[in-house]
Amino acid sequence: MPEPFLNFFQAYTICKQQTRTTVAKIVETNMPKLVVFKNNRKMLRDISRLDSISQFVHVDVIAFLHRIRE
Repeated sequence: MPEPFLNFFQAYTICKQQTRTTVAKIVETNMPKLVVFKNNRKMLRDISRLDSISQFVHVDVIAFLHRIRE
Protein backbone atom coordinates (compact mmCIF):
# COMPACT_ATOMS: atom_id res chain seq x y z
CA MET A 1 0.00 0.00 0.00
CA PRO A 2 2.73 2.57 0.64
CA GLU A 3 4.05 2.11 -2.88
CA PRO A 4 1.29 4.15 -4.69
CA PHE A 5 1.80 7.03 -2.27
CA LEU A 6 5.54 6.81 -2.78
CA ASN A 7 5.08 7.05 -6.55
CA PHE A 8 2.70 9.99 -6.15
CA PHE A 9 5.12 12.00 -4.03
CA GLN A 10 8.05 11.05 -6.23
CA ALA A 11 6.21 12.32 -9.32
CA TYR A 12 5.37 15.55 -7.49
CA THR A 13 9.04 16.05 -6.58
CA ILE A 14 10.17 15.43 -10.15
CA CYS A 15 7.61 17.95 -11.46
CA LYS A 16 8.84 20.55 -8.97
CA GLN A 17 12.45 20.00 -10.02
CA GLN A 18 11.57 20.31 -13.71
CA THR A 19 9.72 23.59 -13.21
CA ARG A 20 12.75 25.16 -11.57
CA THR A 21 15.00 24.49 -14.57
CA THR A 22 13.57 27.26 -16.76
CA VAL A 23 15.59 30.39 -17.44
CA ALA A 24 14.08 33.83 -17.00
CA LYS A 25 13.18 35.55 -20.26
CA ILE A 26 15.04 38.78 -20.95
CA VAL A 27 12.77 41.56 -22.15
CA GLU A 28 14.26 44.36 -24.22
CA THR A 29 12.69 47.79 -23.98
CA ASN A 30 12.40 50.28 -26.77
CA MET A 31 13.57 53.47 -25.08
CA PRO A 32 12.81 55.94 -27.93
CA LYS A 33 9.14 54.93 -27.90
CA LEU A 34 8.95 55.33 -24.13
CA VAL A 35 10.51 58.79 -24.23
CA VAL A 36 8.30 59.91 -27.13
CA PHE A 37 5.19 58.70 -25.33
CA LYS A 38 6.12 60.67 -22.20
CA ASN A 39 6.74 63.80 -24.27
CA ASN A 40 3.45 63.38 -26.14
CA ARG A 41 1.61 63.05 -22.87
CA LYS A 42 3.05 66.33 -21.58
CA MET A 43 2.31 68.06 -24.87
CA LEU A 44 -1.29 66.80 -24.93
CA ARG A 45 -1.76 67.93 -21.35
CA ASP A 46 -0.64 71.46 -22.23
CA ILE A 47 -2.79 71.59 -25.37
CA SER A 48 -5.86 70.39 -23.53
CA ARG A 49 -5.49 73.16 -20.97
CA LEU A 50 -5.15 75.83 -23.65
CA ASP A 51 -8.12 74.63 -25.70
CA SER A 52 -10.28 74.09 -22.60
CA ILE A 53 -11.46 70.63 -23.58
CA SER A 54 -14.29 69.25 -21.52
CA GLN A 55 -13.42 68.29 -17.94
CA PHE A 56 -14.67 64.74 -18.49
CA VAL A 57 -12.03 63.91 -21.12
CA HIS A 58 -8.75 62.87 -19.56
CA VAL A 59 -5.35 63.44 -21.12
CA ASP A 60 -4.51 59.74 -20.88
CA VAL A 61 -7.56 58.88 -22.99
CA ILE A 62 -6.42 61.31 -25.70
CA ALA A 63 -2.91 59.85 -25.66
CA PHE A 64 -4.34 56.32 -25.81
CA LEU A 65 -6.52 57.19 -28.81
CA HIS A 66 -3.53 58.77 -30.52
CA ARG A 67 -1.57 55.52 -30.06
CA ILE A 68 -4.41 53.43 -31.48
CA ARG A 69 -4.51 55.50 -34.67
CA GLU A 70 -0.80 54.92 -35.37
